[in-house]
Amino acid sequence: MTVNSDEKLSKIYNNHYSSHEYINTHPSFYDQSDCVLQAFINGILSVVSKQRKSLIIYFHNMSRFDGILMTQHVSKFHPDLKVDTVMRNGIMYEVVVSRRVQDGRNKSRLLFKMRCSLLILPDSLANLAKQLC
Repeated sequence: MTVNSDEKLSKIYNNHYSSHEYINTHPSFYDQSDCVLQAFINGILSVVSKQRKSLIIYFHNMSRFDGILMTQHVSKFHPDLKVDTVMRNGIMYEVVVSRRVQDGRNKSRLLFKMRCSLLILPDSLANLAKQLC
């Protein structure tokens, strides 16, 4: 879900991705997982392409397992994208995704950054909802 401070919340940015959507076309759970991540990243790229500036996207608990999965997936399935990570002591603080520019130089355009909200707000989403809402 995208939240812009100057806009009302809209269902258009609330997307749902599930491996069950791919059971009939991809029998392997690993292939289903790749399809879900592919759709998810393509959804982010679709939103980013409509923006003039890069986005910062927060994921709760991205700093460990989820961030590694996302980084591996983007590196493997999106050769036009460049992935950089900011890590310290085995904790992933940020994933930076850029598009490689095809002008003969080694340049790239920043698309989005993924950060871990759990490192900023160290509590479960259920508890945070009770405290903040």
